[in-house]
This record gives sequence, structure tokens and C-alpha cells, in this order.
Amino acid sequence: MTFDERRLFDLLMQISPDFQQLRSRLKTGGYSPESLSRIAFNYAEACFDETIERGYGKEGSGHYFSRPAVLVEGEHSTYLFQVIELLLEFGLDPNAVVGGENIMQIMPYIGNEYVAADTCALLFEHGADNSLTVDDRSVFKDIDFNVSYDAGGQYDRRMYDALVHCWFVWLGYGARLDNGETRLELFYDDSAGRVFDLSKLRNHRNYTFGLSKVPSHGENWSLHIFDKQTLWEVARPQGRKTNSPAHQKEYGNTGEVKTWPTAN
Repeated sequence: MTFDERRLFDLLMQISPDFQQLRSRLKTGGYSPESLSRIAFNYAEACFDETIERGYGKEGSGHYFSRPAVLVEGEHSTYLFQVIELLLEFGLDPNAVVGGENIMQIMPYIGNEYVAADTCALLFEHGADNSLTVDDRSVFKDIDFNVSYDAGGQYDRRMYDALVHCWFVWLGYGARLDNGETRLELFYDDSAGRVFDLSKLRNHRNYTFGLSKVPSHGENWSLHIFDKQTLWEVARPQGRKTNSPAHQKEYGNTGEVKTWPTAN
């Protein structure tokens, strides 16, 4: 980061940020969309680092089914939505790739309740591309893969909750796999009198999910999406083996999938 970018970033990193002072500096600083994108990514990366330092995702941190997603106050990620909202106001480009990275890549791995999913929705409302690729890799396909692949290997349910809710938001804003597919089985939505409309997942907080072991689906886990109010199941991924030739063709070699690092 440049000197001016660092000064703004240091102000953002205060807990809690002084948004009046930040707004004043942004008005007079003449920051370019590229500068704001670099600052935004570094802020999101700091939120991710904070998640790891807190111990989310580490083996031994507790059985993942016993840890509900609860907002942790007084951390950088607590203010993620407000920070990104402010930077968008002054020209942040949600689709900017700076230094080979885009802010949407790191969002699903920030584990503080559903703040990251809320921020993803905000970025989509400001023009984020649901078919974004970085280094010729689809950001959504990597997220979709990790939702399937991480279901059985999670050590802390809170991290997986954050990932799944970001996935909900991507689906809600029209993200699709090759040939426009979602690989989801959609069920009848009695309240709407039709098959479930995936755009409803934009309001991701209205939905939750459960996991079950269904070996017949070709993998150890199956994910079920539920309407929180009615508790009716609205969708579930169609079974696909993560090591099958079809999966390799769709996602590439699983050992080479680009994803944000997780703690071991």
C-alpha cells in the first residue's frame, strides 16, 4: 500500500472505527477505485486473520455441531459491513482484481456470524459480478466446491456457517456453474405456489441448513436448505462425487483448487 492508503487503512483498523473522521479523509484524499479496492481487500484479509487467531476452524476447538453462529463484538469483522459500505460510497469497485486477488474471494472465510454474507449481498447490490473469475478460475465454483468438500471435515460449525451463507447469497444473486446449472434439487414452495425461487436466498438470514450422511448421494454428506420460519426444506444439492471424473471436469483437480487457506 502507498503511504496515503496506509494512513486510511490504519484508521479503519481502529476498534471501533471513527466513521466521521474516515468520511472526512475519503472526501479530501482523492483515493482511486484501485486504491480503495486494495484497502478493502487488506481489511477483509485482516478480518480473516482475526478469525484464525480466534481459533475458528482449528482441530480441537470444539465439536462443530455444538457451536452456533453468534456475532462476536469488538473485532474488525464486526465492522466489516460498515467499512465496505463506506468504501463503496467513495468508489470501491467490487470486481477489481488487485495483486491477483478480489475481495469476494476471501469473504466466505471470515467467520463472524453472517457479517461476511451480509457484505457479499451489499457488494452484489453495488455491481459485483456473479460470474467473476480470477486467474481464469471461477470464484463461485471454488465456493461451491468448498461447501461440498468441507461439510465432513469442519472442526467448527461457525466457520462452515459463514461459508454456506455466502454461498446462499451467491446463488440468490444468480451465480451458476457451467451451462447455467446450480446442481440443486428445488422443492415446492407452498407459500409461493411454485418451485422454490433461488433469488429468495438473497435474504440468507431467512434460511438455515442441516447436514446428513447420505452415502447413496456419492459422498459422505448431504446439505439440506430450510426456510427458518416454516422449517420446510426448500433445496438440496444433487449428489456428486468429489473425486469423480465429472467433478474433476467441472472443478479441475481437487488438489489444485484455489481457496483461501484454512487453519489446521
